[in-house]
Amino acid sequence: MSEQRDKAKEKSRYHKERKVRERRKDTVIQSPTKATQTPQRVKEESPEIKVSAQSKARKEPPKPEEKFKSLEKSEKVEVVIPTVLITPPTPEYTQVKVDSGYYIQRRQQKVKIPLIQIDPPIFKFQRMLLNGEFTMREKVRVPVRFPRLKLHSPVFAITNSPLDSTVNIPSLPKHSPNTPRTIVSQSREPQKKISLTLTSSHEVNPIEVKTTQELETLGLPETDNGSVIFEREFPDFVETLFGVGSNELKETNAAIILFRDIKNEGYIHLFEKFLLRLQREKGKVGKPKKLTLSSEDWNREEVERWLDEERIIFVEVANKEILEKLARQDLADRLWTIFSRGDGIVVFYTEDDGTFSKINEMIQDINWNRLGLKPEIFKVVPRELPFNLKVKISRITYGLVPIPDVAPNSKMSWIINTAEKQYLKALKRIMQMYEPFFPVKATDDESMEHILAKYFIIHSLIKRIQRERDLQENLHEIEWDKIRELIETEPETYPRPDVLYNPKNEHFEFETLFGESFRKITNKLNEYSQAKPEAKVRVVVEPITVLLHLNEFKRQLAGIKKGKLYSNLDVEYYTFDLSKERLMTLEEFFKATSEIVKELNKEHDKS
Repeated sequence: MSEQRDKAKEKSRYHKERKVRERRKDTVIQSPTKATQTPQRVKEESPEIKVSAQSKARKEPPKPEEKFKSLEKSEKVEVVIPTVLITPPTPEYTQVKVDSGYYIQRRQQKVKIPLIQIDPPIFKFQRMLLNGEFTMREKVRVPVRFPRLKLHSPVFAITNSPLDSTVNIPSLPKHSPNTPRTIVSQSREPQKKISLTLTSSHEVNPIEVKTTQELETLGLPETDNGSVIFEREFPDFVETLFGVGSNELKETNAAIILFRDIKNEGYIHLFEKFLLRLQREKGKVGKPKKLTLSSEDWNREEVERWLDEERIIFVEVANKEILEKLARQDLADRLWTIFSRGDGIVVFYTEDDGTFSKINEMIQDINWNRLGLKPEIFKVVPRELPFNLKVKISRITYGLVPIPDVAPNSKMSWIINTAEKQYLKALKRIMQMYEPFFPVKATDDESMEHILAKYFIIHSLIKRIQRERDLQENLHEIEWDKIRELIETEPETYPRPDVLYNPKNEHFEFETLFGESFRKITNKLNEYSQAKPEAKVRVVVEPITVLLHLNEFKRQLAGIKKGKLYSNLDVEYYTFDLSKERLMTLEEFFKATSEIVKELNKEHDKS
């Protein structure tokens, strides 16, 4: 439609211009009547227009007569030529679209800019803002050198020498004290003298002397089976085996442990289980990372990748040649990366004395001032144990679990790992045995250790019911509805025990000490003491937990037996005995542990 309108407009404009041209051609020039007559502008006649018959019928106005004058050839006539002003047509604008596909070629032109030397501006110091987000992790410990003091006279050491009974002490002169004179307005009555008569008795009352064993147990409470809780404390079990105390390993945040293992024994596996347990009690959860000093494992990208997930790293150093291939600066860079967050434990272990000395030298040469934090460095050399002690320590760590097919030449690594597998296997077998009949209630964040312990407590209680009430031994013939009335898991009470045994109103609490250490038991007993006085509380813990806190359990148990702690509660402590599938009292566990400690001391005296 727009094209047709444009064509029509173009056609009308053409006709208008044509008419103007025709008018110019038909113009007639008229001359004046007299010579003095001013020239007149010739009128333009309109072009002939064809009209229809209807328009001819109209009456046209009369045309004036035109008079023409003939002129001589030599006569001059002034002719006025009119000026015709032709205005250009007014343009009409239509819609214009820009072609977006049109390409404009760009041209780069090099411009030379003269070099101008600019002097540095002079800054005026106005103010300084302190960055409040900056924090210092730990103060840098810088060794201070004290100057040596030169003594002009020798220093005499005071030694413990017996007192010379023959030394005569000179008698000092007696002086009467000078008492001030007091003037009173009234006279005092003279004081009466009091006579004292001293009598002495030469009779000696005999005292019965106790033996050493009787003195150790004097005044201590006895248990139901007649065993006595000794006040004498146990040595630290971890320190006895490895020379480093459990408290030191638990309290450290950043540490490098250099472990020199016994050749072809694998004591590092036993040390690893104790170390991981202590760190879990501290709240650090996660499996350890096992590495070697090869370039594939010990590179920066690999370290940064697993650093966010793991906190404890075990690095095997097979021989001295591996250390020589590793640059000292590369080792320092990796350790700086690990300890940049202020915590972490790296264990380097080897069986070679030369490799142990070499890695110790490399660690000591690292400049820790750059990091601003120097980790603690522990050197651990385990005690070499005979076969019978290796088996006893592995069994006591995992609830006296039987270890089948143990050869006399078995390594420590095989014995302890087999004991752990048998321990978990026995607990899972008990869980699978009762799970179809007696599913326990579990919280959302409950660990697998907690669930297995609940089933073991239920198993021991059902065995007690079978002894006391002639209950069927076949689980398929037991009336489980009645058992659920006797035993409840996670009842809706406060405090909420793990297992409640209704016939004797016993509250069983299983504690792993994860995240809170030993104060978790103390907090739980405080809850019962305040909310449920006179309650019967049965605290159940794993055997490895007892080994790591022997003296803490002994002190608390002795205070409870003497009535100094939780006197309004009936508290008993138990652990697992998988050899008989029962709950064993801590007094029995202490007795078995003390026998192992005695054997360890005998082996130490022999060496």
